[in-house]
Amino acid sequence: MNDPFQHGAAIHDAQVNADGTRLLMVGADQAVSIWEIDPVPMPAPDWLAGLAEAVAGERTDLDDLAEPVPAAAAYELRKRLETGVGDDFYSRWARWFFRDRGQAAEAAGR
Repeated sequence: MNDPFQHGAAIHDAQVNADGTRLLMVGADQAVSIWEIDPVPMPAPDWLAGLAEAVAGERTDLDDLAEPVPAAAAYELRKRLETGVGDDFYSRWARWFFRDRGQAAEAAGR
């Protein structure tokens, strides 16, 4: 999977249109990029919420209070998802999300 939504400069603003089919980005260079957004299959897998919590480092408890999520949670989820052999949308996305960015850049000749 390629890195989506490449832009030539740092992004200053990004907006999704009302029906969720396009992404508009404006860079520091004042260039505008418009990207088509593919629909995402539903329902999302159970692990996706856990990944969001692990990346954010917190979750909301039953009393609607923030509680920390240990960094080990992201590591454990990564290990579980990396061993998955699925070729569905979310499995491919998880492999892209967790891939080693240094190795990906070397493979692309950057």
